[in-house]
Amino acid sequence: MTVTVRQAIPRVGMGCMRLSTDPGRDETRALLVLHAALDAGVTLLDTADAYCLDAGEAGHNERLVAKALASWPGD
Repeated sequence: MTVTVRQAIPRVGMGCMRLSTDPGRDETRALLVLHAALDAGVTLLDTADAYCLDAGEAGHNERLVAKALASWPGD
């Protein structure tokens, strides 16, 4: 007889659009928010190259998330 034990894997996501599209955005605060989300167990960050203030800064959201991941001290 084989017994399979499955552990629940938390699937917690965060939408990152407003971190790049809010006219009053603040990069330092956005990085703190992303770090706090990661610390809390967020495993999915929803991002898109269109999340920016105008076409001239396409990819802003991905660069912001990449910076947060690179500077996050967690796993």
